[in-house]
Amino acid sequence: MKRIEFVWNVVHYFVWKLDYKAHLFFNKINPFMLLHKLPFQKKMYERRGININEDINRSFKDPKYGLSSVRAGGFMFILSLVISFTLFCFIQSIKNSGYLSSVFFIVIAVVLGVLNYFILLYKDKYLEYFKEFEIKPKVWKKKWGMVSLTIVFLIMLLLILSINIMTFSLHHFGFLRNQ
Repeated sequence: MKRIEFVWNVVHYFVWKLDYKAHLFFNKINPFMLLHKLPFQKKMYERRGININEDINRSFKDPKYGLSSVRAGGFMFILSLVISFTLFCFIQSIKNSGYLSSVFFIVIAVVLGVLNYFILLYKDKYLEYFKEFEIKPKVWKKKWGMVSLTIVFLIMLLLILSINIMTFSLHHFGFLRNQ
């Protein structure tokens, strides 16, 4: 279980990093950021002692309350829902006697959602992992960044595969045949 917790937190960390880097990239092409470059806007910020670009970037980067952290947490929750639906589809394809109840999917989703909460968010566990990962060498970050990307793609691939297998099994056993 400790290994699953570590890997899930690694994926969460790299989703957070990717979101923040995407924010920095889109700042360069964001037309609304041009508003902050207008002379009257610059003067107003200078009088108040505000560096708006640094403040916006800080509001994204903060691991505890930042927007990138919130979006990364949401992404991890959605990923757990995708895993739930994948499991549901595989179980549906194995069960030959008809359709499963949607309550079964809800139970799987709740269990994995609670597991996601305890692995990442309970007592801000992810913050400890983020601190640990920030000081890792660049080689480690490249390796685990690729592992994280692979895990996300594999989960999406398994989702597509499970839907196709479920559809095939329902057609094969006559549940979706045109009569």
